[in-house]
Amino acid sequence: MMGRQGAVIGLAVIILVGLYLFYQATQPTYVDPEVQINPDRHYTLEFWDYPLPMTWEDGTNYRDLVQELIAQFEKEHPNITINYRPLPFAQGPELLEQALGRGSPPDVYSEPFPRGIVYHPGLQLPITDFLAPEELASYSPGVLAAVEWEGDLWGWPAWFSPLVWAGNRPLLEGAGLDVSQVQTLGWNWEEFLDLARQLAAGGEGAGIVFSTGPGAEELFYHLLANNGPTSLGGFREEGDGGLVRLAEAAAFTHLLCSEGLWRGGETDPAWLENFWAGRAALVGPVNTWVIRGAGIRALQARHQPDLVFLPPPHGIGAREYSAPTLALVRVFRQRRFQGADQVKAAMEFARYFSQKQGQAVAQRLWSLPAYRPGDLLAGGEGELSPANIRFLLRSQDYLLPLPRDLAQWRQEEKWKGEVLSPGLEKLLSGELTPREFAEQVFAQLQ
Repeated sequence: MMGRQGAVIGLAVIILVGLYLFYQATQPTYVDPEVQINPDRHYTLEFWDYPLPMTWEDGTNYRDLVQELIAQFEKEHPNITINYRPLPFAQGPELLEQALGRGSPPDVYSEPFPRGIVYHPGLQLPITDFLAPEELASYSPGVLAAVEWEGDLWGWPAWFSPLVWAGNRPLLEGAGLDVSQVQTLGWNWEEFLDLARQLAAGGEGAGIVFSTGPGAEELFYHLLANNGPTSLGGFREEGDGGLVRLAEAAAFTHLLCSEGLWRGGETDPAWLENFWAGRAALVGPVNTWVIRGAGIRALQARHQPDLVFLPPPHGIGAREYSAPTLALVRVFRQRRFQGADQVKAAMEFARYFSQKQGQAVAQRLWSLPAYRPGDLLAGGEGELSPANIRFLLRSQDYLLPLPRDLAQWRQEEKWKGEVLSPGLEKLLSGELTPREFAEQVFAQLQ
């Protein structure tokens, strides 16, 4: 009797387990942009973000802004709760990697300084099918291209700041530079060199300051990106052509140094304040938000009519490119899938937050919102002149793409530190000729 009873219980357990597995198997484990948020279900979204050190005139700080946006979203979606976790800048990336390793990343991850496009090809979700057709025209193609990989877009762009050269208009025009033409059409290395020589000949000390310092690999990498291929792989694939491009960038760098035209920012901790005080005609490459921060600290001024943003100078026959700071809001799924409607809720919040936060933050950083960037110009005179805003709008078409993934980012950082930096030291000290430097670096790329 007991044996038969045990068999019946065992059979019942098997049936129940089978029904449970069947139920699980019939649940959607795919991402479907057509799925609707279930009004009868309560969703909890884990949201990670980095609190930017920003304060508005009314005393509102960045965390206040985030809490306000969350409250507005929850009011519009009463069945969605956002758990907000501010991350420390130093430890945040590692915390995300650990969460991805466990298969439990946050639903939404907002990052102002991303290191790559795709952090996890299985858990990070592309936004491509969630971007409404009417929204597409509100984003610059150049900004979207910077976050595209294998035909998909891998995050909601919030705001971006290109690397620029910041100039003092009266000093530059006094040296013969047609500032408006350069802002509109760009300039090449020869024109840049002519300006540097004119400023040096003036003898007043208001020359060009390279913000990354003499011999720094960031500046050379910046020049290199404006002389042909936009990635290390591109130089390798070009073969002898890539070697020639490397040698040209090395020769230009060496020429600036040998003529004493290279003033490194690392030799003067107050280089930004000196720029605002009119003791430097041009500084760069530098992000717009760095320029604004120093300007506000130094002068407490709302509008600087003498400030002009200029594009990176490019090699002869090449085109300009600018490495952007491009804030991204990513969406992840968890290894234990919570349903396509959970993903839809996360996408809706990521869309909302990226667009609202981008509009609010961009103006404070002298940057552009990724969504409807033209609104900044339509807003009228503010801290930036219309000419500088038009330049930023133009720069959207010349953005370098982000590294494909963390592996590519780490590879490039390692190459800069272990190959490029020591090679540049030898180039600038005269130990290597530009051609020898290029051959040495190119060999390491193979």
